[in-house]
Amino acid sequence: MADRAGHVTNAGAAGGSADANSAARAWVEQNALPVVLAVALALGLGLLAGGAFTLPGFRAVPAWLWALGFCAAGLLLGFIFAIPRVPPTVARAEGAAAAAGSAGGDKAPAGGAADSAPRPPEAAPTEINSNLVEVSDWLTKIIVGVGLVELKDLPANAESLARFVALSLGMVDPAGQALAGGVSLAGALMLYFSVLGFLGGYLLTRVYLAAIFKFVETLIYPPSPNVRLASGRELPVEELTRLQQVALEDVQRTVARMAKQIPAEEEAGDLRRAPAQRVLWVDDNPENNALLVDQLERMGVSVDAVKSTDDAKRRFDGGARYAAVVSDMGRTEGGRRVDDAGVVLVRELKARFPALPVFVYCSPQALTTFGDAARAAGVDHITSSGTRLLSELRAVLAPP
Repeated sequence: MADRAGHVTNAGAAGGSADANSAARAWVEQNALPVVLAVALALGLGLLAGGAFTLPGFRAVPAWLWALGFCAAGLLLGFIFAIPRVPPTVARAEGAAAAAGSAGGDKAPAGGAADSAPRPPEAAPTEINSNLVEVSDWLTKIIVGVGLVELKDLPANAESLARFVALSLGMVDPAGQALAGGVSLAGALMLYFSVLGFLGGYLLTRVYLAAIFKFVETLIYPPSPNVRLASGRELPVEELTRLQQVALEDVQRTVARMAKQIPAEEEAGDLRRAPAQRVLWVDDNPENNALLVDQLERMGVSVDAVKSTDDAKRRFDGGARYAAVVSDMGRTEGGRRVDDAGVVLVRELKARFPALPVFVYCSPQALTTFGDAARAAGVDHITSSGTRLLSELRAVLAPP
């Protein structure tokens, strides 16, 4: 018993250790950039600390202070170069448009009563202070410009600074002059930590601060739930969707009447007055038919979606009955691509239910390639037009 308890305890400890290692690994992967920069900084500072034991007269503390100073200067420079710009927001554009409209009301286009109705005054939008962005742009240009102008003097200035740094590091001769080794060490210190700081400031600003700035701006200017039309009017997304759906239905009805040359007064009855009917739609990408399915459901037709021929057969084997079946042509069946899956489904359904209306809704290419085979299998209608498909379904589903 004691052995088993000890074994379980050891296994639990091993499992907990594995979970901790996985969590640590995941944290490192998510924070790879700060980890790499921190390791590089620690490595540089560690080398400077080791110099106190290997270089006579070397002072580690001043070396650390100089290293951190150059690193901080590089961070600031990288931040200045990478600070994200704050683009004009929608809220500011809306505020400007509202101000222009109120100032130039006599130039507004003539419209209906709703257009001419006075609108409540809008509060002036609060601007994000972009002074830091402007200063960053200004300093970046100055630094680059001055750097290019003084490029020829850069080596001499860098050497002078390295000699000055070397004096504080204790790398001097008896006469108080900086040793050549000390100048080289100081130059390496300056180059390493300046570049490290610049890369750290630039990358951290671009990767992390840019996301923070964007998040803060969305808090100040939350996305508008409305859609601005070309006329300047705004509509909620739901209302615009409803109006577009009505317009689309009207276009489809008109096109269907023109295609069949049916007068408007002889149009098939409204499906919403028909008894509840069900349609089976077979497609391995059902999201492609979302608008058509939505129109059918809004007209009172219940649509069941399945993704394969086997799923469709199981529905019928289970006792389900449908007023019509719609299928795509090519789809993935059993892990492999079947380009004529729609033809196979039509053939099997017509063999079992000869009177069942079966439609194939496919691409123009599939229609050209497999149209004759589908007709030979007994398909009632095959089309690549959603309008024609809805028209044929109306004819089948509408009440007598």
